[in-house]
Amino acid sequence: MPDIFSLTRSLKPNIFQEEIVKKQRPVNIKSLTVSNDRTGAIRLLLYLVGLIQIALMYYWTKDSLLISLINLVIFSLVYVVSFSVISRLRVPGLIEHIWATWIMGGIGMLLGHQLDMSYSASGEHVHHHAVAAASFSVEFWPFLLSGMTIVMLIFCIPACWYLCNRCILHYGILEKWGLHASSSLFMLIGMFLAVQSESLFFNVSSGFSFISYYFMLFMMVIFSSNAYYFIAKKIINKH
Repeated sequence: MPDIFSLTRSLKPNIFQEEIVKKQRPVNIKSLTVSNDRTGAIRLLLYLVGLIQIALMYYWTKDSLLISLINLVIFSLVYVVSFSVISRLRVPGLIEHIWATWIMGGIGMLLGHQLDMSYSASGEHVHHHAVAAASFSVEFWPFLLSGMTIVMLIFCIPACWYLCNRCILHYGILEKWGLHASSSLFMLIGMFLAVQSESLFFNVSSGFSFISYYFMLFMMVIFSSNAYYFIAKKIINKH
């Protein structure tokens, strides 16, 4: 009959070794995020909203149908390819942040622009007067308090918060707030610089043109996504 005490002693080291292995095992980030069952549906919904964005651009501007069709093709290709390319950077929520800024922030800009134009006594947007002077003459506070900026933030920030937080559930609450606040601040900086520089390089006096609109979106995404990337990398290294 085997000695039960010797059997217990032989089992203890194995149990302790298993506990050590469990502690040393790297954390699987996917296990800390929500189920991916809805990811495909959310990405499809975001794409459909992007199509609405293109349709609104065609409806509210004087751009030709050909430009809108080219825009549709480019948007579709970049949207599909970007998920596989940017995912290689291994920054949770980055691709969601980029497209939430571009699509939801872009729709907010379009709606806010129409709001500004409907209440403008001169029929011009807040930054159109800078064209005549061809200088960096747009003031910050009128820009920040314009309908275009406010509605853009109303659409963009909740979308970024929801879509990105699905991927960063393992972040602390202060880390999440810091990440979103920093990227939102840099998004505003990028948008403001775009408004300033387009007064020198683009003709926006005739309306919300194709080039003007996408240049602002591009600057917003570049500034905000870079801020998101570098801060998220620091959080990842910390964890």
